[in-house]
Amino acid sequence: RIVCTTSGGGGGGGVKSVGRPAPMSPPSSEPATPERKDSTTPGGGGGGGGEPTLFETFEAEALRDELLDDLHELDGFLSQRAEAPSSEGLPPALQLDGAEIEARRDCVRRARAELEGEHTRHLLLLGEPKYLERQEASLRQQLDSARKMGALAGSLATRQAELRLELSEARPRYAAAVAKVKKLQAEFEATLSELHFGGKRVNLMGAINAL
Repeated sequence: RIVCTTSGGGGGGGVKSVGRPAPMSPPSSEPATPERKDSTTPGGGGGGGGEPTLFETFEAEALRDELLDDLHELDGFLSQRAEAPSSEGLPPALQLDGAEIEARRDCVRRARAELEGEHTRHLLLLGEPKYLERQEASLRQQLDSARKMGALAGSLATRQAELRLELSEARPRYAAAVAKVKKLQAEFEATLSELHFGGKRVNLMGAINAL
């Protein structure tokens, strides 16, 4: 995993890689001094005024903007290094090849995308009471609409069942009416044939034949 860091100033961006051994320093004759740890806790309120925690950086707009500025600056520095990859005069930690530069620049840009993304903006809004109230009202409205639609769907299903029943009851009556009309049609054609056409076959034309 590559971690990109910068200083908050205007000129020097620093880059380090976690998980990869750093260049070894020459052995020193002085005794090692224990590393001093920051006493800042995730809840804020650290005792020594050390570096802000990740939670504090995320919550505080000024710190978040400062971090974004640092990431923009570091992105520009890495872009210059990618265009002019010469490592002459740079400290050992910055003597990187093209692949390492691209990997770290990608790390910086992904961090910027996360901080500037829609998901982060939504998370920040969750801390605002008015936003939560609007979301609650919206969810309640959607729930009421869903209940009304469910009730309407139930009513339509009942009406559909009633219409199917009515159709099933009407089919026999319709069939009987069609049979009666066809019988009358045949009798009328026979009468016309006998009285007016000397027994020749007569066929009535029109919508009656569509029954």
